[in-house]
Amino acid sequence: MELRDLRYLEVLAAELHFGRAAARLHMTQPALSQALARLEKEIGCPLLQRHPRGASLTNAGRVLLAETQGVLKTMDIACELSRRVGRGDAGSVTIGFVDAAVFDILPPLLRRFRQRFPAVSVTSRQLKSAELAACVETGQLDLAFLRREAAIPEVEYRTIRMERLALAVSRNNPLARARDVAVKDLAEQDFIIPALDGAPSLHGLSLDICLGAGFTPRIAAHTISIQVLIEMVAQEIGVAFVVESWGAKRNPNVVVKELRGVEEFLELAVGFRPEQIPMAAKNLLNLALQMAPTERLSDTA
Repeated sequence: MELRDLRYLEVLAAELHFGRAAARLHMTQPALSQALARLEKEIGCPLLQRHPRGASLTNAGRVLLAETQGVLKTMDIACELSRRVGRGDAGSVTIGFVDAAVFDILPPLLRRFRQRFPAVSVTSRQLKSAELAACVETGQLDLAFLRREAAIPEVEYRTIRMERLALAVSRNNPLARARDVAVKDLAEQDFIIPALDGAPSLHGLSLDICLGAGFTPRIAAHTISIQVLIEMVAQEIGVAFVVESWGAKRNPNVVVKELRGVEEFLELAVGFRPEQIPMAAKNLLNLALQMAPTERLSDTA
């Protein structure tokens, strides 16, 4: 028995007229009559009585229709949900992120996404950039907000923003009163540097900038967390190279100063698999890309 034939019977029961039912179903009247005859043959008894001016359900037809209404309703719900998932209006998205995305990117992005797509659930994981890229490659994540540190051919990257490198110092540090800071003047400062396995891009840049200015940084601490790094600066354990969006507004005891003559940037990107990204994730990606001069993906919100 085909659900299509049950749908035909449902429409016939509503119209009680073959011509009107055929028009509503966008089919010919003979084709509808053949479909009903096929269903009656399979059931083994008449389901509809034909009259000169219409038709009526037999007792068997009424029972069949009543008992299959739940199936038809479930099918309607399933089809509508499938259409919504296909449009990205429903379903789920799994994203990953590095802690650099927590401050300015994810909160407003997820709030706006929730407003536009309230039926889509978002699950998130915080990992290191290399781990995030690997999870996108294997399909464990739909999107990841990360540093472009691991070259994985299957993962495409789009820039969310480029952030200039700056210096975070305690408000009590004399450098906090300077308009800007030259790197060479930091030779006697203690440094807090991101751990190599936590933020390799910033770790490498921190060392390169100091070495380029003619000294090896005196490292007081390593940390894998931006929040911990900022708190260490606030507690006067050392200074740290950060991006301009961190620091002062995260902790009132931290001041972020421009680095004189330093034109170093850190990229925050979003990684995804272009051929396998679900529509709901594509909609989230396009909202994120509105922050950057990047073309939107096709067929998205």
